[in-house]
Amino acid sequence: MLEYQDKTGYIMSDAITVQQPEQAQRLVLLFHGVGDSANGMAALGRYFADALADACVVSLNGPESTEWGAGRQWFSVQGVTEENLQARVDAAIPGFLSTVRHWQDKVGVDAAHTVLVGFSQGTIMSLEALKVDPTIAGTVISFSGRFASLPESALTPAVVHFIHGEQEPHSQSKRNKTVGHYAACKCVKNTSFGER
Repeated sequence: MLEYQDKTGYIMSDAITVQQPEQAQRLVLLFHGVGDSANGMAALGRYFADALADACVVSLNGPESTEWGAGRQWFSVQGVTEENLQARVDAAIPGFLSTVRHWQDKVGVDAAHTVLVGFSQGTIMSLEALKVDPTIAGTVISFSGRFASLPESALTPAVVHFIHGEQEPHSQSKRNKTVGHYAACKCVKNTSFGER
């Protein structure tokens, strides 16, 4: 477990290192959904560790406790609307980017060999990080998530995988619109049935 405060005052605590090879060639960072924790994503981290022996795999806790006291979050969802979502994400992004860079420096892995894996709110943060810095990671794997608002330009050079279940509350047309918006970049849409 780790707690540190960066130059901006952002505190990240309780990271779970799932795998730490002696000389990592890749870095996989996992970001949970609202109300969950690093522990909740650690099992998924085990999947990446088993598949990528040369990767340092770390599951991270969001910086805030939820308002209802269970789990962590990257930003508050109390009273969140489509109109104020982007502002909340924008306020949280500097700390999120700082956390990614901290782990890249700590492990000695560059951004091109970094994979951000997000679920729900963790996906929003990972995708929005690409909007601010398109070179922060080589790959984003988006489980059940979306952008807070669609970017105005393609997010190259990163590869983005959108993985959604067929019964999710986000409409199929909204998912298709998001993926379609990125026809010019390396994006993949996956469903729970393995379609591409």
